[in-house]
Amino acid sequence: MGKVRRKKVRWEPSAEAAKYRLYWSVQGPVGYESDFVEIEDKTLVVLPDEIPSFPKIAGEIELGITAVSVGENESDITRLRVYLDFTVPEAPKALTVED
Repeated sequence: MGKVRRKKVRWEPSAEAAKYRLYWSVQGPVGYESDFVEIEDKTLVVLPDEIPSFPKIAGEIELGITAVSVGENESDITRLRVYLDFTVPEAPKALTVED
């Protein structure tokens, strides 16, 4: 397993939020039907470490964040399209030591 550079995803809090939903899509615009995780008690996540289901690919990904109320009502999605690379290069081969 190689080492990937982490990315911090941060957002401004919503006063009415009981929790947040972080959505992502690699196949076009993000929407309420996209993959997501629920996040409580913070406004920052570290990718990919804190979200094991987040895709470990290289490419354009659209992220979205919503605020969710105590009654499970959900805000509009705040979106961001970004290039992320969570892939590792192939390891070098044939390491040797010579005299």
